[in-house]
Formats: sequence, structure tokens, C-alpha cells
Amino acid sequence: MTNHDIRLFILFVMLLWIVFYFGLLGWKFYNLRRLGALNRRKYPKYTTKEDLLNLKLMSEEDYIKLQNSKVIIFEKNPIRELNNQIKK
Repeated sequence: MTNHDIRLFILFVMLLWIVFYFGLLGWKFYNLRRLGALNRRKYPKYTTKEDLLNLKLMSEEDYIKLQNSKVIIFEKNPIRELNNQIKK
């Protein structure tokens, strides 16, 4: 490889980078014009105790243990299997 080949390669890479940069910049403005600002999205509300207990995957006693204890060790998983919920 000669010095000329290396300079051509670097020039090609720089031009390719500039094309991608302006392509993505144009895509950004296109999406902004097409979709508008995304401040219209609403985040989900916080999950309450009632929401979790209504799923009936855990007893209220286990839920209280999980909320109040810093360290807790269960002999078996307190969350029930979903297969049992579907059959009922």
C-alpha cells in the first residue's frame, strides 16, 4: 500500500461517516415532523398493594413479609405458578 492509497481510504471513511451523520440527522428531523414531540407519552401509574394482591399470585402474608423485612429467606417460592391459576 502506498501513502496515496491510505489517504484515499481515510477520505472514503470520512465521507462515509459524513453521509451517515447527515442521513441520521435528516431522519431525526423527518420523524420529529411526522410524529411530533414525544412529551405526550404517559408513564404507567405506580403499582399499589391492591394491584399486586388482585393478581392472586402471592398471599397477603408473604407480601407483608417482603415489604417489611430487609432480609428474607423462603423455603419455597412464595409466588404461585401460573398454570394453577389458568385451570381454575
